Amino acid sequence: MKKISRPLALLLALLTFLGARSICAQENSEEEVGISQTLTSQNQLKIQYKTFDDYMNATIPTFLSSSQGIGMAIGVIQDGQVKSYYFGETAKGNGKKPKGSTLFMIGSISKVFTSTLLALFQQNHLVNLSDPLQQYVPAGVTVPFYNNDSSHPITLETLATHTSGLPRKPPTQAGPNGVTPEQLFNSLNQTTLGSEPGTKYLYSNYAFGLLGQALARAGKKSFAELVLTEVDAPLGLSDTKVGGQLDQNEKNRLAQGYDARGNPAPYEMPGFPAGNPAGGLYSTLDDMMKFLSFAVGLQSSSLNSLRPLLFTPLHPSQPTGGRVALGWQINSFGQAGNHVIWKNGSVNGFEAYIGFVPETRNGVVLLLNFHSKQMNPLGTEILNNLIAYKSVPNPAQISGANPIQVNQGPAGPGPVEKQTPAY
Repeated sequence: MKKISRPLALLLALLTFLGARSICAQENSEEEVGISQTLTSQNQLKIQYKTFDDYMNATIPTFLSSSQGIGMAIGVIQDGQVKSYYFGETAKGNGKKPKGSTLFMIGSISKVFTSTLLALFQQNHLVNLSDPLQQYVPAGVTVPFYNNDSSHPITLETLATHTSGLPRKPPTQAGPNGVTPEQLFNSLNQTTLGSEPGTKYLYSNYAFGLLGQALARAGKKSFAELVLTEVDAPLGLSDTKVGGQLDQNEKNRLAQGYDARGNPAPYEMPGFPAGNPAGGLYSTLDDMMKFLSFAVGLQSSSLNSLRPLLFTPLHPSQPTGGRVALGWQINSFGQAGNHVIWKNGSVNGFEAYIGFVPETRNGVVLLLNFHSKQMNPLGTEILNNLIAYKSVPNPAQISGANPIQVNQGPAGPGPVEKQTPAY
């Protein structure tokens, strides 16, 4: 029997465990993917590497190779420590690895920024989750009822939990400048609901676009401005914003996204700017790790009081078998009693994933400038390994030295940054 080389064996092993957890999320060419079929992981991990860093440095290059990937920025929280890993290139052939400051589109992860605004406005008594959407639409717009039953209106909560009955996309065509908020609201006059609000899970970019624009009307600012002032500022995020807000310095830090065929993809999508609350934000790994630290409960900020409301399961999210909170998905995870709270995103040229296990306070962020249907399973495997491996503090961390940088060359992983908690 012909002997298999170690790199090929690694590749085959990776494809095997990822294939077993392949997702059924259908890519939306205009905006973002919906939910994966399942994120529950029950496999019994076998420790094959001495450290978690060794696991990452062996696994991710293989993942890139098998996916014909371009570049990845990955951040994890393990035992209260924040670590960042960078692989591949920001554009084909440029030889430049992503950095913590490299900008990616985060697609539907924008939705959990929108739901954070909703939770904040609820806490500040600007809105109520039970408010009918009709309270926040312009004059001349009528929000539809299901079967003309006015006793069950679309509310802000049903918008935020994909239970509004609204279809995935609005029934409107984008013009030269995309879809405006006014056009988005007006499309409600031509919309028919697929189910009674609050009764059935139906993933909807349309709903989140309307939610964000309703919050903009309640807050008397644009959605883009609200993200900057109400979420970014308290959490110390400097680069999380919509495309129209990017300055030249930030545009110079953009990774080039590539579509499913490997071709350069445009940054702007037809559904924006009205769809920004559903999938229009850009961010960096540095910012997303601060956001993850907030979600896990490791960052001290004025938004911490929102966490119980944000992560309370509200409705079943069939057919996934999990539940949905305000913008977040919640599934059982690994051993009995553990859960993963997560969100994924996909726009033309980019994929993103954020997930954490509240019981263990482990978390991960993945930012990709290419498409891979194996991103969600990879995120869950990384979370499994974060729990399985125990991090060992480096002497440099104890002495307060700068983060260690490990760079194994242009074809290999790196740099790897190991940091003590900074948030």
